[in-house]
Amino acid sequence: MIYGSAERFLHLAIECVIDIGNHIIANMGFRKPESNREIVYDIIKNNLKDMEDFRDIVMNYV
Repeated sequence: MIYGSAERFLHLAIECVIDIGNHIIANMGFRKPESNREIVYDIIKNNLKDMEDFRDIVMNYV
């Protein structure tokens, strides 16, 4: 039961990162990623190198 819950919460967290990453990419005018894997790479490549920068942008969407 605990393993299943942890797995589900991790799955939901990953989906949230992908969704928020897509919003950030669209709003900042970055190129559209071809896959979900490219979302994080594109954000990092486009000068959001620190997790603090990413956190600050995410907090603006909450």
